[in-house]
Amino acid sequence: MSRPPWREEYLLRRGLFRRLSTGEPFNEHVFSLAHPRRAYYHVLAAADYLRAGAIADGAAPDPRMAEAIERLRAQRQPDGRWLQGHRLAGRVWFHPDVPTGEPSKWVTLQALRVLTWWDAPADRRPHRPPSPPAVPVRPPRSTSPWFGFIYLV
Repeated sequence: MSRPPWREEYLLRRGLFRRLSTGEPFNEHVFSLAHPRRAYYHVLAAADYLRAGAIADGAAPDPRMAEAIERLRAQRQPDGRWLQGHRLAGRVWFHPDVPTGEPSKWVTLQALRVLTWWDAPADRRPHRPPSPPAVPVRPPRSTSPWFGFIYLV
C-alpha cells in the first residue's frame, strides 16, 4: 500500500490527539466518536486508519498509540458497546445511526475492529497476503471478423 509515511508520523508523534506544543488535546470533540464521521476527526478514525495501514504493510501496532487506545477502551459501556458521539452539524436527508448518547452499532464495530487488532498476539494479527506476481494477459484469438466488434460495443 502506498501511503505517505509523514501522515502517519504526524499523528503518531502527537499520540493521535495531542498538540505537540502543549500536550493538550487539540480539539474538544477528539474523543466524541460519531458516525458517520464525514470530514470530522476523532481518535477512532485515526486508529482505524493506522490499523488498515499496518495490516497492509504487515507491521505491528505502534506503541505511541497506546494512550489513545486505552482512552478509547475506557469509553466502552458495561454492555460492551460504545455510545454515539455528538451529531455533526448540517442538514441531512436522514441520520444513518442512533441519536447522541445511545449505543451505536457502527461506532462499536469500528472500535472492536481496532481493539481486536491492537490486542492480538503477533502471530495472530491479521495481515494482507502477498499479491501474486503479475502475469501478462494475452487477448483471446479468433478468426471471426465479429470478434473485435463485440468488444468495441
